[in-house]
Amino acid sequence: MSLEQTKQLIQAGRRTLREYVQETNAKVVALGEVGIGNTTSSAALIALLTGVDAKNVCGRGAASVSKEADDLVTKRKIGIVTRAIEKFRKSKVDSEDNHALRCLAHVGGAEIACLVGAILQASDDDVSLIIDGYIVTAAALTAVTMSPVACQGLLFATKSAETGHDFTVKAIFDIYEKSETGTVPPVVPPKPPVLSMGLCMGESTGALLAVPLVRSAVAILSGMATLSEVA
Repeated sequence: MSLEQTKQLIQAGRRTLREYVQETNAKVVALGEVGIGNTTSSAALIALLTGVDAKNVCGRGAASVSKEADDLVTKRKIGIVTRAIEKFRKSKVDSEDNHALRCLAHVGGAEIACLVGAILQASDDDVSLIIDGYIVTAAALTAVTMSPVACQGLLFATKSAETGHDFTVKAIFDIYEKSETGTVPPVVPPKPPVLSMGLCMGESTGALLAVPLVRSAVAILSGMATLSEVA
């Protein structure tokens, strides 16, 4: 994607999130995506943003036939991601400004760019987000790299089976710990994955499974009697 296309897609994500919140008055939004092959683009994006080796962020993706086939797919994916990284690093850039945006344009997809915009807009609107698996987590890393304050209010729904998910969540937490808004970090820190079920499908499956937990937590905090009330 060109930088201009990427910016337009980020704005589309911002607009979609903003309109949904205005229509529903939502305080928490679950984010997911639908895509084919986007664990590869996500792995490349994470590798570019963090400098980690491709083999540490490339897994088998959603499809699994056999260990031999999975190993072959993973090997090919590592090769693709490695070549994408090398091509990006060989490109002539006048400065390091907008590094995350350039990484997103180089190896990201339209759905990831829109998710980045939604995450940035949610931060501006003080809306908490339930983050689905690997692809949405890659978008979250991109967003918080662009704007560390976007770390606040992120709830990671599930520990993805995809290689590199744990690393990416940790990278986001590292950004949170180093960030400052004024003199203090964001008020609401990100929350680690609440589920670990070996999910690798995306499509917001993990985020939707976490919704009842969020609703239960809200019900307990808002409706449960205190000890002084029942004494």
